[in-house]
Amino acid sequence: METPKKRITVGVWKRYETYDFDIVPSLAGASHRFKYLGLEVEICLPKKPKQRDWRNDESPLTCSAYKIRNGRKLPLSYRVHHVDTYLVTGNARKISEDAIGNVNLSLFSKKERQRLDHLSHNYSQILDEAFQYWIDVLRWKSGIPTLCHFVFNRQRTAWGTYLVDANDKRRFYAPPLAIKIEVGTPVPRRAWSATQHAIAISSVAPLWHTSIAEASHRFRLGDARGFIIELAIASETIVRQLMLRFLRAPVNPAVQSMVNFVQISRILDDWHRLGFDSAAWYRLKAEKAAVKRVMELRNAIMHRGEIPKLEDGVGRDLRGAVTRFVKHAELQLK
Repeated sequence: METPKKRITVGVWKRYETYDFDIVPSLAGASHRFKYLGLEVEICLPKKPKQRDWRNDESPLTCSAYKIRNGRKLPLSYRVHHVDTYLVTGNARKISEDAIGNVNLSLFSKKERQRLDHLSHNYSQILDEAFQYWIDVLRWKSGIPTLCHFVFNRQRTAWGTYLVDANDKRRFYAPPLAIKIEVGTPVPRRAWSATQHAIAISSVAPLWHTSIAEASHRFRLGDARGFIIELAIASETIVRQLMLRFLRAPVNPAVQSMVNFVQISRILDDWHRLGFDSAAWYRLKAEKAAVKRVMELRNAIMHRGEIPKLEDGVGRDLRGAVTRFVKHAELQLK
């Protein structure tokens, strides 16, 4: 006797394994909901672990730091080992009731499997993009540029993309794909809330934030050339945005074109005479010099093919100075 079929709205479930992803304890079990390309997406953190599982490597959350008060251990941060993501496709399918909650490919015909494979592949890619978008905004709002840099796993793992019943999230189909990410520094609740607000209105992280994050990643990989180029992109985009914002209106197209192409070093040399003469800008004299140094190194890479040799301390100083310069400049754009 043929098993009855149930018409369901198809959802997609995917688990992303994470490394060095720390959160404050109050975020355990938290989630973000937003729309991406018009589709509902949910990203969920694991629930708070019991104390006996604080050091259990198989636990989705472990305790990465704690303090002792009155003889009791109180967690200061948790390390997240994976996050679960869901996407509601809006597609309806008739699925065997025996298959829902029981991933068994033998319950599907060859034609059904081909259709479900196609559905899973397409929406899995969309979920990857939504996840990357979420990470970009979380980096932006947390101010942690090294947050969640992807390290793609070249081998398949048990965790991939599952098709689920969108109503109760029970799985019924599973072609796998795994992505690993690395992060550092705990994400605070304020940043988590700011991220939810931003993704709810489809805000996009500014290019300078994305470039600083990428520069930090390149620095950790020892890629001095990529590090300098990304810092230069962050510096140049924010400086040109400032110039265009504070030009006297109405802006002459010829003047705007000149601002877009004039050398950044010339702008920085005339920084105070151009009107950026507040006390705060004067205090950022060293940061402005660092930005100019980054542009010089960028020019050496692009025009003379030189590969910069940066000691760790020098690289960290440049990254810190550019970050401070960008943060102050961003305040002027609000």
